[in-house]
Amino acid sequence: MKAIGIDIGGTEIKAGIITEKGKILKQINIETESNQGKKKLIQNLERIIEKLDSKEIKGIGIGFAGDVDSVAGKIIQSPNISCMNKVNLVKELKKKFKKKILLQNDATLMTFAEAILGAGKKFNFVVGLTAGTGIGSGIILNKKIYSGKSNLTEIGHTTINFNGPKCSCGNYGCLELYVGIKPLMRLTEMKLEVFKSKLSEMWPLTPKKVDEAARKKDKIAISILKEQGRYLGIGLTNIVNFFNPDTIVLGGGLSNSDILINEAKKEMKLRAFKRVSNTKILKAKFKNHAGMIGGALMIFKSN
Repeated sequence: MKAIGIDIGGTEIKAGIITEKGKILKQINIETESNQGKKKLIQNLERIIEKLDSKEIKGIGIGFAGDVDSVAGKIIQSPNISCMNKVNLVKELKKKFKKKILLQNDATLMTFAEAILGAGKKFNFVVGLTAGTGIGSGIILNKKIYSGKSNLTEIGHTTINFNGPKCSCGNYGCLELYVGIKPLMRLTEMKLEVFKSKLSEMWPLTPKKVDEAARKKDKIAISILKEQGRYLGIGLTNIVNFFNPDTIVLGGGLSNSDILINEAKKEMKLRAFKRVSNTKILKAKFKNHAGMIGGALMIFKSN
């Protein structure tokens, strides 16, 4: 059995033909081009589906970066792809493709892929976090997606500092204001205004370069990653104290930093109740392919 899995991000659409075992038989990547509006994005999506579709395809599972209503097949709001706000994407695509089409949040699908076939496959209760542009999250309970009454799980928008800055969601002091690419780069620039570091010679700066400098024992780079790790550890503490999951799977670009992740684990161990402080924190297996694989698995596991 085969399905098409699609991951729609702010800059790129990744799509593939995927088997029930998560094997990617064919993959196509194209630019999202969301700056050209809703019509262009949907055209790009249709073009990529046409190249992958065949009689063997059971359905199309789509992950989208933003708040989605998976029951209605509608995008509620997306911070990076605002042209698709309030668009019923499933309805639009069904005008052309007469197959099962399902829509879900991209981080939820990452978690689903990891819970079914990836790092969390041995566990029944898996929480996933993606740390990249923002903090995405997903909850998988007994191998099924859990998204609550309103189809929404946003751990990145839990408050870790009630006196913190205002977030794009309207709340103050959200976790994703302290962990992710933007806060990491902001912290790096602040530190370099005061302290000497090898990072000053590595422009343009990226999270990967900060991690490289830290692995070469640059003290400022290490301090930056450890500070991010402590904030992430507070987020992990909230998850284990509240949900008590079997494991938390970490994805996204920042999960590649061992210094950051180890500091997060240490912080969680200090803050969490002792009985949950040893909750397993695992790195995602499927990395950049997790959203696509999760989309296909959503089709296979649907009724």
